[in-house]
Amino acid sequence: MKASVSLGMAAHLAQDVTTLAHLWKVIRQDGVVYGFTDHDEPISYAGLTYQPSTGFIPSAVATANGLAVGDLSLEGVLSSSAITAEDLLAGLWDGAQVWLYRVNYENLGQGAIILRRGWTGEVKGGQVGFVAELRGMPQRLAQQIGQNYSPSCRASFCDARCTLTLNDYKVSGTITGVTDRRVFTDSSRLEAAGTFNFGLIAFTSGDNVGLSVEVKSFQSATIECELALPFDVAIGDTYDLWKGCDKRFSTCRDTYNNVANFRGEPYIPISDALVSGPK
Repeated sequence: MKASVSLGMAAHLAQDVTTLAHLWKVIRQDGVVYGFTDHDEPISYAGLTYQPSTGFIPSAVATANGLAVGDLSLEGVLSSSAITAEDLLAGLWDGAQVWLYRVNYENLGQGAIILRRGWTGEVKGGQVGFVAELRGMPQRLAQQIGQNYSPSCRASFCDARCTLTLNDYKVSGTITGVTDRRVFTDSSRLEAAGTFNFGLIAFTSGDNVGLSVEVKSFQSATIECELALPFDVAIGDTYDLWKGCDKRFSTCRDTYNNVANFRGEPYIPISDALVSGPK
């Protein structure tokens, strides 16, 4: 992104001593807006107050020619109430929109230099710190927009293309046994093995309330998740559990009777068949 500089800022940058600070404006996917700065005092600029207590350490900003994705990462200490380990583990800071500015904190009327605009990738956090990758605008051009044909369904289960109704495949229950944050049991679940494979579980009480994770497998009343929950699962925690789909044609036909909306091409030969010789 090309940076525009006011005449006043250009004159300040030409001085031997400058009073510059970085500002980070972060808009999370839930719409909450935060402002952070590497200055030692709060800076109010363009209607937002940028707080200094986050301990951000930015890497060098690298911008490449063409459509190459520029590199920038942020490291920080969990010293602000705005950034908590719980929110990081819950993914609330993933995919946030980020604006990076440089201002003269002694004369904010000189305007800001826009250094970078982008989106955070996965934000990883621990007990005392976090690391966030900032993906530049060219990253959006590298994402796939069209679709390739495939033998498996490209729709998400119960989305607008699938047309099934998700709540028709929902059950609720209470945890009766816990192995760890990935594996737990509800002894009242009497469904057949595999019923909830590739489904989703969302907790409605306990430390993980409001959080959801994909189900890897289900058998003998035991639910195994793809990823560990951020917080401990406890006996008595309540949940909602939805069936899933493995996106195979046979599942769409035999389990859900939804072949008319199957978004795959199960009868088109795959690449291995196209290049193989005669038998």
